[in-house]
Amino acid sequence: MSLGDVRPWEESYAERFKDRLPKVYIGFIAYGDIYPEVFLSAIHWAFQAGARYKGKFEFCWAQEPFAKKEQYRARNSLTLEAQKAGADFVLTLDDDHTLADCPDIVGHFFREEKPLQGGLYIQRTDEIEQPVICKSLGGDKYGFCSYEELPPYPGGPVEVLGGGVNWIDARLLDFMQEPHYWPPNTAPEGRTPLFLPNTKYGLDLQLCRAATALGVTPWLNRNVELGHVVHERSILRPRGKEGNAICPQCTGLMIHDRDRWRCNTCQTEAQAA
Repeated sequence: MSLGDVRPWEESYAERFKDRLPKVYIGFIAYGDIYPEVFLSAIHWAFQAGARYKGKFEFCWAQEPFAKKEQYRARNSLTLEAQKAGADFVLTLDDDHTLADCPDIVGHFFREEKPLQGGLYIQRTDEIEQPVICKSLGGDKYGFCSYEELPPYPGGPVEVLGGGVNWIDARLLDFMQEPHYWPPNTAPEGRTPLFLPNTKYGLDLQLCRAATALGVTPWLNRNVELGHVVHERSILRPRGKEGNAICPQCTGLMIHDRDRWRCNTCQTEAQAA
């Protein structure tokens, strides 16, 4: 589809959804056995989301498995299925993120009204506290940003989002070449690419470059911060976010966010130590 002067993702949400609910397609990219912490986190989130988002959103939920060298196939499959389902937004999540760390993840992304957003999580390593957000180093080289280089709360523009937590306006996908996760010039001349991975850019970089070419700036939403499971019982979380706890009032899940705890069920609050 030709872009021209048309940018449908810039229409205000108040106008766009004045007569219907936004449809959100949530897709998990699953490699192998899911960590029990991730499974429990998703279950906690789903139960709470039923009450939190009642009458606000329409949801589709899908899981796409892949072999180690075929995550491109899985991601493209999810976006294509979301388009077939008539989704307005696609929320893709890797299978090693603790979703309950951000109970209002859909609301945070939706309220920002940015067509391509990502959340903050930490690189899966015990050696260094590394946010998964990248910047250009000149030419075709990219490197990770430090914490000090990240946009402050509640977020801001970045060059490359981490691919593990992405919110995409489906209208943006309509104007991007398919497959969405690697450029067509990876195929032999005159042939349509199928599932040939791009050896020059990773999928997160490719998606952000494609959006930038359409005039869309990738947006880091600092209200969306998720834990990243390294191995069983070990979860890396962004600064200011600790593990969740049980509420003493109602035994619900208490979420830690920077300077306070809040129960996701009864809304009881407590100051962080």
